[in-house]
Amino acid sequence: MGVYKDSLPNGKNPSRSPSGMLIPGGRRGYCLETRRKEAQERAEVRAQRSPQEQLAVLDKRLGKGQGAARERARLQKLIDSESSDT
Repeated sequence: MGVYKDSLPNGKNPSRSPSGMLIPGGRRGYCLETRRKEAQERAEVRAQRSPQEQLAVLDKRLGKGQGAARERARLQKLIDSESSDT
């Protein structure tokens, strides 16, 4: 097993920016609080979408009917229950 000159005490290599500088906080240079805040913002935006809108987002992002099978099934079940209620 190779030993890197700049490895951390836990044996993991630190994250580096494209210029080679060490990035505090790990992945993509974000600190934990920033990542948590951005995740909260994404969750709030997602919560405002209807199931039909979320299916459209998945289709645009992944391709029509591609990927996220469980999420698609959950959303379709919500859509079907909404249509049967009316």
